[in-house]
Amino acid sequence: MRRPGTTSGRFIARSTPTMFKRLWELAGTLITLARDLQEYRREVKEIKNELRDLTIAVHALAQDNKNFKENLLLELENKLLKYEKALPPAKARKKAPKR
Repeated sequence: MRRPGTTSGRFIARSTPTMFKRLWELAGTLITLARDLQEYRREVKEIKNELRDLTIAVHALAQDNKNFKENLLLELENKLLKYEKALPPAKARKKAPKR
């Protein structure tokens, strides 16, 4: 006689291989996901480092560009001042008599 709430031995014997097979598949999936997550984290770290390096390079280029512009303006101002000194002084104009 069976007790209520128990299963026959045949049911357990048939479901056990399927259950272990499913657990094995889940374990394999979990290992694959863990490995993928580790790889993605490594890639994200590399991308962050590359982004930091690019940011530093862009800031350096911006500073170089600013310095170049300032030097160019100073050179232009210097040349204009040299040419102004080389010009003869302006003659005073006589005012025309009013009619």
